Amino acid sequence: EEDTFAGGAQIGVNWPLGRAFLIGVELDASGYGNDTSGSSTVVYPCCAPSTFTTTNSVEQTWLGTARLRVGVALGWFMVYATGGYAGGDVKFTQAFADTFTPIPPEVVENSEWLSGYSAGGGIEVMIESGASIKVEYLHVDLGHIDAAGPIAVATRTSDGKADVTDQIIRIGINFQMD
Repeated sequence: EEDTFAGGAQIGVNWPLGRAFLIGVELDASGYGNDTSGSSTVVYPCCAPSTFTTTNSVEQTWLGTARLRVGVALGWFMVYATGGYAGGDVKFTQAFADTFTPIPPEVVENSEWLSGYSAGGGIEVMIESGASIKVEYLHVDLGHIDAAGPIAVATRTSDGKADVTDQIIRIGINFQMD
């Protein structure tokens, strides 16, 4: 897990349903450098002190969502739930290096756009006529990404899989257009 700062933009439309309820649609895009990796080093059973190290890395550079929003207005603030489509650009890399054979590290990688869902909720508070500030939580699940291919010379083929999920807390300012 890693904490990452992201920046982006959103656009949306809300329709009132009576005095206290609303339904809306939001589209957003965020760019960020979310790079999570881990590695493991193992001593070869036959040939100590020689070791091999495997490293897995998942990098996300873009995330976009298209969501419905349902809210309840309580005076000057609103509580809402939101959910819908999520998609992101993801790269999965696996590397193998050892001290037994003097070869450069072997690498297998895959980059693709993954599609999934987002769900969450938030609070939006009016701060001035036509402007509001919001705090929002989103759970994003983009499924998984695979990377397959030869990774250790003449010995092993990689068939790695990484699940791609994000827990996002957003702070934003919205402006009402008349």
